[in-house]
Amino acid sequence: MNTMGQKMGEMYGELMGYVFKKKIQMAGYPFTIWYSWDMDKPIVFDACVPIMKKCDGKGRIFPVKIAPTGVVIALHKGSYNSSYITWTALDEYIKEHKLVTKGDPWEVYITDPQNEPDTSKWETRLYWPIK
Repeated sequence: MNTMGQKMGEMYGELMGYVFKKKIQMAGYPFTIWYSWDMDKPIVFDACVPIMKKCDGKGRIFPVKIAPTGVVIALHKGSYNSSYITWTALDEYIKEHKLVTKGDPWEVYITDPQNEPDTSKWETRLYWPIK
């Protein structure tokens, strides 16, 4: 957990370097898929960017196709460090409405921290797939 921000920075740096080098056209904002989020175990995630058309990968970079699905969405405003509050509210909403989750959640980073230093202006969309 203590090195997650650094690890994400490295992963997105590598990914964006590849995207720019190969002149791959992005189709939206960068996002992270969360496979495992347990404070007692290693956090497992993928750093991703949507692209306009399929391309080749290299090493740790590879294309995947995400199947269309229904989702519940929440908008988080503020620092990534406080996103757990919005994730908790999203989880409570799912339980209150007796929705059934399907697959791994992801978050889309609308605001680029390199372009906006004020964390109170950061926007992140949280998505949780449902049946």
